[in-house]
Amino acid sequence: MYDKKLREYTEYFAKAQALPASAALVDGNQTANSLNKGVTLNSLFITLCAQGDVTLTGISVQILHSDTETGTYSAIGHLFAFTPAAAQTLRDGDVIASFPLYDDLTNKVIKPWIKASFGGASGNAGKFDAFIELVPR
Repeated sequence: MYDKKLREYTEYFAKAQALPASAALVDGNQTANSLNKGVTLNSLFITLCAQGDVTLTGISVQILHSDTETGTYSAIGHLFAFTPAAAQTLRDGDVIASFPLYDDLTNKVIKPWIKASFGGASGNAGKFDAFIELVPR
């Protein structure tokens, strides 16, 4: 299992969601029910993949967390962002970004229930999926 990531294929933050064309954050289209990831000992990755052909000029991701599914969600305090030097063309299934979600990034433990919001940049075109991957320990 070295250098492998495991994915739950039924759980998404966003599925075939249009890439945002502005920096304003919008919720993922699959976050009506947040994802319960419990305590994962820093083994989660948030991965964004192209859904069909994509033109990417920039993307940002804000992760929100809560103690309970219906509780108040707050930002973990770190916004992940990627802006290529020039617009990139990606094909279906290509990874846009994948980043670890570590407790120590925020100097606090990430709570069990998480959601995601996304921002973008002018010139983005196409759709993306966003989901969690787990690095086995």
